[in-house]
Amino acid sequence: MVEAQLEARDSKLTRSMKRIRADMVKINEGQERIRAGQKEAREKFEEISKETAKLKEETNPISKQSAANQVRLDLMFQIVKARSENDAPQGRRTDSNPAGTN
Repeated sequence: MVEAQLEARDSKLTRSMKRIRADMVKINEGQERIRAGQKEAREKFEEISKETAKLKEETNPISKQSAANQVRLDLMFQIVKARSENDAPQGRRTDSNPAGTN
């Protein structure tokens, strides 16, 4: 009787250990998938960061040129406005200094 109880307990423990091992395998597989996903996300983030830096580098000169163009347009507008108001001295003064330096 005691022997039968021990065998039943051993059998139950063996089944439990097998189930636990199977669960551990599933957990490990899940962890590997998570690690792979994190690695992929990290790589994509690095790629996006590099692309962002590249785009900033490319747009910086465009932005500077746009600002310079705006200054030129403002100056031209001042010239046209002065001429339209028949303010010849202001128009000539602005014409003679197109770079905006006095």
